[in-house]
Amino acid sequence: MVAHLGFKTVGELERDLPQEEFEKWVILRDREPWGVYRLDFLFGLLRHTLIGQWSTKENPPPPLKDLIPRWDIDPPKTREQLEAEADEEWARSSANFIDLVS
Repeated sequence: MVAHLGFKTVGELERDLPQEEFEKWVILRDREPWGVYRLDFLFGLLRHTLIGQWSTKENPPPPLKDLIPRWDIDPPKTREQLEAEADEEWARSSANFIDLVS
């Protein structure tokens, strides 16, 4: 969204765009998706159309909203949480590699 609004960084957006105007852009994006959000919507619509071809009254297709990814469902993670997850993944993958080499 930062690049779509013509900013280079989030810091630049926070400095130069008033909160009230940013909130209006978010509302506009949610009403009429654009950019990657638009592609997600269009792909969800395609999935709904394809699934609908094999649907029946007894087994209807899922609602369109269930086929569109939502990337903002989970709250943002802290740096510490991300580092802990990376450390866990590294330990898990390293253990698998060591088992394969031994």
